[in-house]
Amino acid sequence: MEKGQIPEDHIIYITGIKVVGGKKQLEMTKDGDVDDAHKNDTVTWIIEPESGVKEIQYSKKTGDDVFKDKPAKIQGSENWKGKIKDRLDKQKEEEDYTLYFITTNGDKGDHDPKISVNN
Repeated sequence: MEKGQIPEDHIIYITGIKVVGGKKQLEMTKDGDVDDAHKNDTVTWIIEPESGVKEIQYSKKTGDDVFKDKPAKIQGSENWKGKIKDRLDKQKEEEDYTLYFITTNGDKGDHDPKISVNN
């Protein structure tokens, strides 16, 4: 893989901000859910330039620990990535997580997607 190239296993594009029940949430492909991940896959969160999102922060909420290491910001960008661990304890593991975000005008919000990994 060339430097700067994005792994293509599971890319979640953050495309904008929506209001649901009076609460700001992220607009993302597949609503931020990944339901078909496998061992050693990479999950990447890409903030689209016109999304109105300045930055995100990943936080595990509940469930299994599906990542080898906690997802982290990609050096030199506001995008994030995480690598799924190479061994699973169960046939299927799920992790609920929260993406905290700040908009380009300084508003804050959060979104709670899920990642499912099949052994």
